[in-house]
Amino acid sequence: MDTTLGGLRNDGRAPAVTLRPVREDDEEFLWQLRRATMREQIEGTIGWQDSVQRACVLELIPSGRIIICDGEDVGVLATRDFREVDLAELYVKFIAILPHMQGRGLGSAVLRSFQKEAAHARCDVSLRVVVTSRARALYERLGFAEYQADGFMIFMRWKCPAHGGLTLLE
Repeated sequence: MDTTLGGLRNDGRAPAVTLRPVREDDEEFLWQLRRATMREQIEGTIGWQDSVQRACVLELIPSGRIIICDGEDVGVLATRDFREVDLAELYVKFIAILPHMQGRGLGSAVLRSFQKEAAHARCDVSLRVVVTSRARALYERLGFAEYQADGFMIFMRWKCPAHGGLTLLE
């Protein structure tokens, strides 16, 4: 099922952004996306190993949604619902946008939409980010706050309004 979201183009117009489930034939796109968005960060911290990173890509297939902008596959959002283990929390396992499409509001639009889903379900949202990632600033702008760090990753949480968090901004 495709989901339409809002975002902004560099010219200020709203692009057509949709999500669709990841398919088996998306594996090569996901691999190229991971290499383009994560390799430098991982090499600079724990070291890049193709076999480990390919395994990370394969984990995206059952739970991921491809982010499409104006008909082009430009990223992925993979999530997990922790309500199955009695936690009022949704988890962003991985979100990435192709480098040439970053800075246009696509990641913000996707995450805001996910936050709205979570708020409707009365759930918080958690994620983790590599300590050297520029994405941390985006997450902070969207209301995520650090709750733990381990030297490689920063663990962040957005509290839904029902749990004392701030109301979502449009």
